[in-house]
This record gives sequence, structure tokens and C-alpha cells, in this order.
Amino acid sequence: MHTFFKKELLKLMRNKITLSILYVYYNTPEEIRNSVRSIVRECSGITYEIIIVNNNSPVNLPTLLPKDKIKIIVNSTNQGFGSAVNQAAKIAQGEFLIILNPDTLVTKGAVKKLLSKLQRNHTIGIIGPCLTNAQGEILPTAGKMPLLPMGIVLFSSLKNLWPFSRFSAAYSLQKSDYGREICVDVVGGACLFLKRSIFKKVEGFDQRFFMYFEEADLCYRV
Repeated sequence: MHTFFKKELLKLMRNKITLSILYVYYNTPEEIRNSVRSIVRECSGITYEIIIVNNNSPVNLPTLLPKDKIKIIVNSTNQGFGSAVNQAAKIAQGEFLIILNPDTLVTKGAVKKLLSKLQRNHTIGIIGPCLTNAQGEILPTAGKMPLLPMGIVLFSSLKNLWPFSRFSAAYSLQKSDYGREICVDVVGGACLFLKRSIFKKVEGFDQRFFMYFEEADLCYRV
């Protein structure tokens, strides 16, 4: 190969972005600052970019570092969560997307472990981490697909009546061990990790969902 083309190929390989981290910002200045710090720390050694959609937040987006890694989209109106993520995904260049809530802190080794899992196992559509609260308690952040008739029971007063309570337990996977790897219908929207090509193939989030249940619909189509 000609030396010039070798140099250009090496340059392209160095500039190739592995991860695009997508945030939707709305009134969480301290949270997003801390979250960005944690993701930057955990992306050491990985080529990445951060894309933040300011969804017409009344509270200004704080100054964030590193500025050379961050792209910001400013909306004049609140477009809703799914629509804003779609905006970010359209300009994303990473092979993989992390859709991350601003109030999340990324713990040591989490990004590289999830990335490695996706790179090695091509049958995975979407992957999410185990999430904990500030006290270290594991949160139920996955579930069954809320299809009919289960959906009618789950989101009405029927869920509090016997024998329908078992539907609620089944939906939130209450008997599952969140401390180990499990296969689920729906991954919680606080952190979704998937290939950009898959997100593009299913045409991203359905923008008719302004907020809530858009991740269930995305998981269903994936």
C-alpha cells in the first residue's frame, strides 16, 4: 500500500468514534455536570463524543468539560424525550450509542464491560446496566412488555386487587435477581446501550411518545 494511503487509513482509524453518549437536558444542572464527569472518567482509552439536547430548559445548561468532546443542540421548544434523543442520534458518529439520563453516575468499569459484551455478542439488541440508588440498593429497572391485557391491569386500579397483583409482580420482574445477567423484554430508559445501526434500522424512538413508555416501544421493535 502506498505510504500516503497508509497514513490516511491510520488517521481514519484514530478518528473513528466508538461511543456516542446522548443526553436530554431539562433543569438538572448539577446532575448532568456530575454525570458527564463520571462518563468522561470511564471512557478513558475509548474514542467518544457527548451530544446534549437542551430541551428548552428554563435552567441554563452549565459549562461542561471537555468542550472538544461535547456537541450541544438547543431546542426552542420542549420536544419530548424520544424526539430529542432522535435529534442527537442523527448527528452521532459513534458505532455504539449510550442513551443516558442526566441524573446517573457511571461507576468504575461499567462502560467498558457493557461495550465489551455488545462487541462480543452480536445477538444482543439492547443492553442496560444494573442500577442502584444512592444507598447502594438495586433498583428494578427492567420489565416485561406491557402488552394487553396485562397493560390494562397494570395501569389501572385493578392492579391492587387480588388476583391481579401477580401481574404487577411479573411485570416488574420482582422475583428476578438483578445482581446477575438476565434476559428481559424491556430495558429501563435511564441507560440504554445499543448499536447505532440498530437504532437507525428501527427508526429510533416513536416521537408520538412525549415521555414515558418510549423505551418499551423501542425494545419491542428492536
